[in-house]
Amino acid sequence: MIHVLEPDQYDIVPPIFKGLADTLIVTAVIEGKCPGEIYVDDPVTPEIALIVSGEGYFLAGNETNDHFNTQLRDFLNEKIIPEKLKKGEENISLNYFPDTWEEKISVILENKFPVRVHGYTYRLNNRDQLKVTDWKERIPPGFQLVRVDESLLKSDLKNIDVVTASVKTTWNSLEDFLRYGFGFFLLYNNTIVSWCLTDCVSGTKCEIGIETDETYRRQGCATITAAAMVEYCLSQGMTDIGWHTGITNTGSIKTAEKVGFKRTLKDTYYFCWFYPVDNFIEHGYMSWLASEFTESAEWFERAIAVAESGEYDSIQLTKYHSLPAVCFYAASSWAAAGENKKSLKNLRKIIKMGPDDPGRFLEALKTNESLKVLHKEKEWNSLLEAFEEMKRLK
Repeated sequence: MIHVLEPDQYDIVPPIFKGLADTLIVTAVIEGKCPGEIYVDDPVTPEIALIVSGEGYFLAGNETNDHFNTQLRDFLNEKIIPEKLKKGEENISLNYFPDTWEEKISVILENKFPVRVHGYTYRLNNRDQLKVTDWKERIPPGFQLVRVDESLLKSDLKNIDVVTASVKTTWNSLEDFLRYGFGFFLLYNNTIVSWCLTDCVSGTKCEIGIETDETYRRQGCATITAAAMVEYCLSQGMTDIGWHTGITNTGSIKTAEKVGFKRTLKDTYYFCWFYPVDNFIEHGYMSWLASEFTESAEWFERAIAVAESGEYDSIQLTKYHSLPAVCFYAASSWAAAGENKKSLKNLRKIIKMGPDDPGRFLEALKTNESLKVLHKEKEWNSLLEAFEEMKRLK
């Protein structure tokens, strides 16, 4: 049976999570500084524990209890996921220790088609490591770097809703963030251009995250804000500052290393959306990044087939992608794999669907590197003409 612990029982699980000591959110949840639920196999002498937090799911302990693993699968599907969906959450990022949990993931996330992904942990722990000490001189004219306070969090600045939503995900409340955490905004006019905040704090350790408004990226804003944040952390006696990022997030990686963070760990975890069709799309994208183009196309085709059946639930297809867009991804993957006919078939599907933004597809057709192999096909010009006509009619 799976038991949920009350906060005053959290002190029984630290030994189980000792292998995840590099992930500070685990400690912060146990200490009650950050929100999260803890589930165990036994409320008195647990051997297995799962932390569900805004920063991810963390599983540790004895992986050989197959009965518990099956129960956990059902518990995720019947209780945790429905509750998280109501709160607007969309996916699971499952970290685990020890590595032997790897062979049990297929049971726990059965029929979810999770993606095995990697991330990096970076650390900075002394003033000598900070490379950007001239961040004040780097602030562009008209910009302002400020420490986050209550008045700013309750302001009407552009992006404040994104910031406060992030804070509420990783902290119990805005008040707890202001009590235990800290952060900095880089402002321009009425816009929060870049924001760097503590995700969690425990003792003299903290982990930070950074975001930049899309309009202001690649202009050094993140570097300035992160450097100011690190300098402040060190001035407050922080002895260990952590930074987590995915291995494909080149912007985050470059910023961390530019500021002075050192890579200390390569993380492995499983990621999955709550609905299978969304994971087909995710697999297609990850296979594309790995240059596995046939595999990428086949995953996108699976997503298309489910969507065309009309019997599915999806987050990605209602919020982040359209079905015509997934057909375009499939076309690109098939073309990169040398399967021109299959690529053209997906482009014809887009025309039949009549996308809302044919101009965007037309531009992508003309500039997509993978689709250049189709330019020699007899059908190519007629496809362009069809998209041109759709654009004209819009």
